[in-house]
Amino acid sequence: MLCSPATIQTMAHLEENNINPELVKRLNALLPRLIEMKEEINSSIQLLRSTLSFLYPTMKDLYIGIIKDEVLSFFNVSTLQLQSKSSIGDVKKARHIFCTLCYRKTDSTFAEIGLMVNRDHSTVLNSGKVIDSMQATNDPLFHQYEAIETNVDILINKIKLNENRSKKT
Repeated sequence: MLCSPATIQTMAHLEENNINPELVKRLNALLPRLIEMKEEINSSIQLLRSTLSFLYPTMKDLYIGIIKDEVLSFFNVSTLQLQSKSSIGDVKKARHIFCTLCYRKTDSTFAEIGLMVNRDHSTVLNSGKVIDSMQATNDPLFHQYEAIETNVDILINKIKLNENRSKKT
């Protein structure tokens, strides 16, 4: 039986280091299961993170909640509509404003925000550009954005004020 140079080299390495080739075969057989277990562990970690963020929200989580509540109530749309594939009027406007405010008011990445609305990171990037172009043309959507942003800023500032008060006591 002819062996490739790599196989010969590997066998020599195993022999030099007193590694049992049978053990290597058994470990190779276990490798797919180990990879599967890694994926299961990563999934469990993700579930744990989301549970913890629900139980112990960070300031970022609170700010995103404020933004979401303000946008949804302003446009009278639901979370499901915000996350839907719909590009109908108010749903699309709400999504643009939500994405832009989340990016500008939190340290969330485009990808993180995209996941919140079932969209790609490029949609979030585009939303900011849409809002900026609306500002340049004095479009009514920009005025809606400003109104929501003002309400969000007021609520976020109240949280910051309360947080500062609690730190002093």
